[in-house]
Amino acid sequence: MEILAKGDYDWSHLAMSMYPARVAQKAKKDWCMALTHGLEHICENKPKEKKTRKKKADAIQTEMNFD
Repeated sequence: MEILAKGDYDWSHLAMSMYPARVAQKAKKDWCMALTHGLEHICENKPKEKKTRKKKADAIQTEMNFD
């Protein structure tokens, strides 16, 4: 119990049920913790959007249209 109070295991669901305010506060800065506890909507550090890559066939078709 003392280890949970100290904050060593805030990633656990037990911590969320015992210390919801502490977990929510940490989830504002930590995307993984927010995702784990379903608090994505309060997270300030969201992951970057991934760029989609063109397929080779699309790139070749585009090059052929310019010639």
